[in-house]
Amino acid sequence: MQGSRIYSDFSEDIEWIRRRIASDVGSLPPALVPLAEYYTKGRLKVVKGSWAFRVPDKRMGRPIPYLAFWVAGALGLADERLRRLSGLSLVYSSIATTIRDDISDSPAHNSGKARLDRFWSRRYLETLKEVFPDQRGFKLVTSSADAEWRRYTQWQSNPSAFGHPRPFSADFLRESSRYYIACALPPLSAIAYAVGRKEEVPRITRYLREFSMGWKIFDDLMDWERDLAVEEMNRSSVLIYIRNQMGHSEPVDRIDALSWFLSDQFVRNAYCAMVSFYLKARSAAEPLGDSYLTKFLDEQMRFQTDKRNALLMSASLTRSDFDEGLRLVFRPVRRRILPSMRMSRQ
Repeated sequence: MQGSRIYSDFSEDIEWIRRRIASDVGSLPPALVPLAEYYTKGRLKVVKGSWAFRVPDKRMGRPIPYLAFWVAGALGLADERLRRLSGLSLVYSSIATTIRDDISDSPAHNSGKARLDRFWSRRYLETLKEVFPDQRGFKLVTSSADAEWRRYTQWQSNPSAFGHPRPFSADFLRESSRYYIACALPPLSAIAYAVGRKEEVPRITRYLREFSMGWKIFDDLMDWERDLAVEEMNRSSVLIYIRNQMGHSEPVDRIDALSWFLSDQFVRNAYCAMVSFYLKARSAAEPLGDSYLTKFLDEQMRFQTDKRNALLMSASLTRSDFDEGLRLVFRPVRRRILPSMRMSRQ
């Protein structure tokens, strides 16, 4: 899937964005360049190497900045410059959002990050203004994004989120994924305003919100070790799920997480929830008639469904091998040992 046309059709736009970001990094004071390169080359891999972040499976989605290109195609934006600027503003927003999130994770010793946050945020707003045809629309959309970010930060500081009983529900994921709406919606809305189709903003919002809830589960599955290490369980749907299943009696550790990730119950609940949100996002996008937006979700649903089936098969084989080993090694005391073993795997 690495060569999927939903990405390769925009290779020249991606190269243009890379050059702009590299130029921005080069314009920074020398003291800030190493940190800027960490975010643009290490964390987000914007400047160096392939845009596809290095992951074991190339079918993993790459929505930023491609979402801007796909929405531009769906709404009929033919101006190459505006299409590229919308993608660039989405990258600027992503960099600034990542830095801002890191600052909130570790408030101490962040002067360099704060300066970079201001730099990329300024670049983002300057670029976004170039796409918007009028100041009124710009203020309306950015104010809405600011409100989403405020709600997200308020949710982060709310202890009740930690004990949510259904972390794979829309009720939980809507709040935990608001940062994605704040990051991505303004550049996508700017495209609708630029082509005189601002009435499509609610549809774009629905697409993005449903997608971001599914993507949040996927992101939590990718980042669970980091979240566990920095005690960010209040943000992680997968870790809250595991803690709920364990009865809140003890903190979740790495062994607990790995054990639960192999359970049929976890795999079915997590992956089915993810795919259901992607299906709703696809339903929102379908009336726009653009194949890129729907093909992206089709690819993601196929990937996550295949992964779910592989995990279920792997877990089944692991349990079968484990039980067979017990029968061979502990045959004389099988009746006393196996029940406790089975309970530990539930």
